[in-house]
Amino acid sequence: MRKTIFKESAVYVFLFLISAVAMHPDLFSEPLERLLLMSQRQNYIHPFVYALLIYLFIGMFRLFIKAVSTVFKIGNKR
Repeated sequence: MRKTIFKESAVYVFLFLISAVAMHPDLFSEPLERLLLMSQRQNYIHPFVYALLIYLFIGMFRLFIKAVSTVFKIGNKR
């Protein structure tokens, strides 16, 4: 169980970082300015929400692939 939680947490953090860099390429060149803009606009939560939405979308896709592969594994045993 711990291993699964750690793995899924790592996936979420990876998606968080990738989506942050994809939406805001200036994070590499001027990260302090980006944080200053976030504090001025008080929009701290939106990166976590976007990462969660992406995580849920990918999670549904993973479940679909797992279900399809289970169906075909059962079908091959007959």
